[in-house]
Amino acid sequence: MLFKNIFTILSTKIYYLIGYLRASIKGVKLSPYCKISPKANIDGVRYIGEASIASNVTIGKGSYINSGVIHSGYIGEYCSIGYDVCIGPTEHDYSNWTTSPALNNKNSELYVVPPNISHDVWICAGVTILRGCKIGKGSIVAAGAVVTKDIPEYEIWGGVPAKFIKKRFSDKSLEVSAREKLDNVLRLNDEDSMDS
Repeated sequence: MLFKNIFTILSTKIYYLIGYLRASIKGVKLSPYCKISPKANIDGVRYIGEASIASNVTIGKGSYINSGVIHSGYIGEYCSIGYDVCIGPTEHDYSNWTTSPALNNKNSELYVVPPNISHDVWICAGVTILRGCKIGKGSIVAAGAVVTKDIPEYEIWGGVPAKFIKKRFSDKSLEVSAREKLDNVLRLNDEDSMDS
């Protein structure tokens, strides 16, 4: 068992080193403590801090992550991800007689669609976003929240479980203006990527 464990440690370090080097080559600013799967799609990401990024993850241009674990999901462009965030954790199938993988012959992990976080979303510190949730463009999730259902565009949510707090803009014209500006930036990014 000792040699198997040593082999596992070495192969895991090499695996994450490949992801780290790949991200560095793509110009991502990285903390020396981050772990990035080489299979993660992180083209154009601005910064990855003390975070662990799994293979079933896509993070858009201009987004940054301070720290936490991103198990699965799509994170749009220009998102701000705070400290100690958990996105798309695995979930156990509680309909079986046990939730323990050690006692269950079949896979006790429940498959749920990964979370989808749209563009220009601010996820504050200590937030958990469960699988299957969608977070709309321009939304904010307050510190410590646990997101268990979809959040519409340009809304602020918080709490456990997360609930609606207020619209991000009290004046509808400000929301329309923010939406237009973001859409213009995203359109220009698409045009730039097509020219490349």
